[in-house]
Amino acid sequence: MTQSTTPSDQLRVNLEQRLTESGEKEHLQEILRASLIECGWKDQIKARCRDIIGTRGVANVTVEELMREISPMAHSSIPDEVKVKILTQLKSFVLANVQEPTNGSDIGP
Repeated sequence: MTQSTTPSDQLRVNLEQRLTESGEKEHLQEILRASLIECGWKDQIKARCRDIIGTRGVANVTVEELMREISPMAHSSIPDEVKVKILTQLKSFVLANVQEPTNGSDIGP
């Protein structure tokens, strides 16, 4: 049994492909990394990880456990300014690369 692909699913797949092929995905990732370092988020997360390891002992914490515990806090503590910066850049890319469907493809140049 196969699932049918909706137009929005296909658009997302095409957009993800275009992001990757154009190098924009890597560019956005670099902007995100730099922004998170600049605002101190990376240091904050690193310190929290050290606290957890220090409390439990390095031999008593797996990477998976650490990731499971730190991920919700890490995601929720990303500053709004960083989110807006990335979303603005992504929106600009989408607007520049999505066109009205004419030939079955919704992705432009």
